[in-house]
Amino acid sequence: MLENAFGISREENKSSPVTESYVDLAKDIGVVTPGKTLLLYGDPIVYRASLFMVEELLKRSGYVALVDGANRFDLYTLARLAQIDGFRPYEILDRVYLSRVFTGYQLDAVLTNGVAPFLALIHSRVVFVFGLLHMLFDDQVPVREAQKSLLRIRSRFESMKRDGISIVLASESLNPRQPERRSLIKYMLDMADKSYLFDVSGTHPADRKSIASYHTGARLAAYR
Repeated sequence: MLENAFGISREENKSSPVTESYVDLAKDIGVVTPGKTLLLYGDPIVYRASLFMVEELLKRSGYVALVDGANRFDLYTLARLAQIDGFRPYEILDRVYLSRVFTGYQLDAVLTNGVAPFLALIHSRVVFVFGLLHMLFDDQVPVREAQKSLLRIRSRFESMKRDGISIVLASESLNPRQPERRSLIKYMLDMADKSYLFDVSGTHPADRKSIASYHTGARLAAYR
């Protein structure tokens, strides 16, 4: 029996309130708003929810760019989703352009210089970014340099948004070894027009409060 991206079969999904909540949320934000930045944050399931969104977009038409700084892009999950919805996997997979980055400097270069012209080249208006902070939490990257990098990325995102490009950030909650790096989380939160907190584990009460305070009035989905 085929399972969906959350590891639940169709029959099981009908009786799982938690899974239904996540599927409903993914469907709700599957049609991204032009010129807006969405943030999916919290438990690692954010990456699977993002793939649900990718597939929802590609079922309609077009192409999607995905920058992966967390090594979380799951080809098999996306292929299974395509099969569940009656597509041949290649019909979906062939329209995802993936860029993996392995250092903070690569991440900065791709997001500030590479993504916008590439989106124009493939006639896409959506980019997904997995693990924006992963590489910047590396002790080899000075905190001040990481902050400057995030400011450059945010500036570039604002320019892209004015051109109608949608940005979806997916990031699991991380605990850096250097406490001062936690300041980088606020930089990421401040980039988002809407934030969705995924908290199945119930281990992110502080993050839940932070997101609510940074985005007063924005929809906050905190599933337990």
